[in-house]
Amino acid sequence: MPRSTLAIASAAGLLGLACASPAPSTRSTPAPTTVAPGGSSLAALTPAGSGHAAFCGGRWIDVTAPVNAISADFEAQRLAYDRSRMQDCSGMLHQVLRRFEAEYCPEAAGAFPDPSRWRSSDGIAAFYASRGLFTVVDSGAELRNAEALRPGSIVFYGSRHQRYTGLSPQEAAAVVSHVGIVTSVVRGPEGVQSYAIFHGRRVGRPAAVTNYHVRQPRNGGSPPFGNGRQQWVGWAPLLPGR
Repeated sequence: MPRSTLAIASAAGLLGLACASPAPSTRSTPAPTTVAPGGSSLAALTPAGSGHAAFCGGRWIDVTAPVNAISADFEAQRLAYDRSRMQDCSGMLHQVLRRFEAEYCPEAAGAFPDPSRWRSSDGIAAFYASRGLFTVVDSGAELRNAEALRPGSIVFYGSRHQRYTGLSPQEAAAVVSHVGIVTSVVRGPEGVQSYAIFHGRRVGRPAAVTNYHVRQPRNGGSPPFGNGRQQWVGWAPLLPGR
């Protein structure tokens, strides 16, 4: 849920919309099947080595398999949207990060946003912006920026029907009202075609992986690679890495 807003987005557009996801015409699909880095295969949509890298267990690992395993487990639990139980969009991301640290990367202790201070979606964005890890995505520049997305990218969205451009990382973080983590990316001859994210969605819909974040939305009022009518305004890597 957002703590602060900028004049660029109307107050009416922000109220009640944090973690609100669209009702897509096609149902969500589960996270792609993966194996640990160095194993025999990863999902065809996301070739081996294409996820963000993190230094864990004394070596660099591709975070694709851990992120997908954690996301699939949460999705199987059909966790209802509930802010009080950390099951809204920012709460689910905090849970993914904590499990990644506990199960795969103890070296990440202290590297993730503390929910006691950075609980909200815009708070998480502010955390990454304060560390120089938040990349702003202007309206109209989505196609170029999408080439940087990989499994483990944390993606941030603004308010519905709002368009943002020319913001600093701190300003962009302040307009964030939804957040998720990339689980797979579909690439074609023209570049990225779509990506899937795991996120807490909205009241009435359990946390899940969704794949309607596409280059060319069917709905003309939706921006490229957005969350329905929410503009994609920025992204950050799971951890500083390579």
